[in-house]
Amino acid sequence: MSCLSHTGNSYTELACEGDSKFDVVRKCGKPDYEEESSQVTAGQFGSTREKGTKQGGFTSSTERIEKLYFNCGQGRFIRILTFRGGTLVTIENGDRGSGDQRCW
Repeated sequence: MSCLSHTGNSYTELACEGDSKFDVVRKCGKPDYEEESSQVTAGQFGSTREKGTKQGGFTSSTERIEKLYFNCGQGRFIRILTFRGGTLVTIENGDRGSGDQRCW
């Protein structure tokens, strides 16, 4: 997603998949709306055998799923940026926006 640069004259700031939430907000400014849509918890069991003994364990991790919405302006699509664990994973189009142009 191209964001209006700080000078307001060109679209030079790019928000790309793999960027952190901090970098996206730094490049594109504050979103029009922000939500925590869910949390994903993943886990795994493991076991090892050493000299006739059996050992086991379980590890898990939880990641927040957040969405930032940017109204890109009159007639342009609202951009929906999804973050998993603070990293941008998808950029999607929403409905048409309104107001001043701020992204592409």
